[in-house]
Amino acid sequence: MAKLEPSFFLQKNGREIVFKSLAPEDAENFLKFREQVAHESTHTMHYVGMELPGVAEAAKRLAIQQGDKAGINIAAFDGDKVVAYLNFRLPWSEHPWVQHVGQFGMMVLKEYWGQGIGMRLLDLQDTYARSIGVSRLEAMVRVKNDRGIQLYLRNGYKIEGTREKAARINGEFHDEYFIAKIL
Repeated sequence: MAKLEPSFFLQKNGREIVFKSLAPEDAENFLKFREQVAHESTHTMHYVGMELPGVAEAAKRLAIQQGDKAGINIAAFDGDKVVAYLNFRLPWSEHPWVQHVGQFGMMVLKEYWGQGIGMRLLDLQDTYARSIGVSRLEAMVRVKNDRGIQLYLRNGYKIEGTREKAARINGEFHDEYFIAKIL
């Protein structure tokens, strides 16, 4: 995945956040982030009890991803703590008809919701996507994720459809919106 040089962002609460590509040396903090996300929200694909790789394996995967040109991992750091993450990928980078399409997933720790971090991640993604010729961005968002939906709509995404019963969480079905943005 491509490498993003560090950039700095002042949150609405006055604290400085650093945005940069995840690197192998961030593996332990990234695993802690993933574990915390699973406990805070059911709006992601992370769940409590999900088996995570060890630190060495996570570092190895991050090193491999750094060399992959079909995407980017962007993390937001408060000190050493990973507080948000966006994974952008080109699932069909070799296919001539759809190589202009990028997909992403994003997570922000609950304590950092409403601080502008999600919007900044989307802005960084847009800049990167444009730089590599991507003109369409896609994602899925749970219908009950009101905050996420509002963030995406404010950032120019449109709801293109509904995936009915896309997730079953604790025995209850949840629909997802398929969202997209044309750059």
